[in-house]
Amino acid sequence: MNRLLIIFLLFIASTQVLGQSDNQLTWSNRKLKWADFKGDIPADSKFHALTHSVIDLKYHAEGNNVTFEIKTVFEKLKSWKKEEADTYLLQHEQLHFDITEYYSRILRKRIKTHRFKGINTFSSEVSAIFNQIYKDANEMQLAYDKETEHSINKKKQKKWNKKIASSMKKLDNYKNPKIKINISYLTNKSI
Repeated sequence: MNRLLIIFLLFIASTQVLGQSDNQLTWSNRKLKWADFKGDIPADSKFHALTHSVIDLKYHAEGNNVTFEIKTVFEKLKSWKKEEADTYLLQHEQLHFDITEYYSRILRKRIKTHRFKGINTFSSEVSAIFNQIYKDANEMQLAYDKETEHSINKKKQKKWNKKIASSMKKLDNYKNPKIKINISYLTNKSI
């Protein structure tokens, strides 16, 4: 147990861990509102809004069971909008938040279905999975903005709205932020 706890603490120290506060919003069926965007607007930005959302990953072990909590978090103080931002743009920003949730679901699925190689590599395997998902999510966020021209191309925006809704629906089994895995196959004893 001590070895996994140390590995876990090292993992926590190396990832961004967030606590829920008034300045954060966890993904749910509640849609974003412009009032949620409380960050300072960069003086040199040519954009009208920015959504800052992250995947928050925590886990703990009890015996052979590891419980993960993987949440999608909207950072209010790092998200901002200019005065001319309209409802259509808010829907574009909502999809950025939804894309992050989509990748949280992929992460939950990968963790749930991953066959870990050993106790000594458990934390590094979790980190590797997380880092790949983070990279993939960022690539999709960039592709989304490029293809929709930051919401200007309404035809492409509609396509993306449907694509993400459909993709998320396929991962409905992984929308619960908490997942539990049993790693008794790694050892005959409790960790």
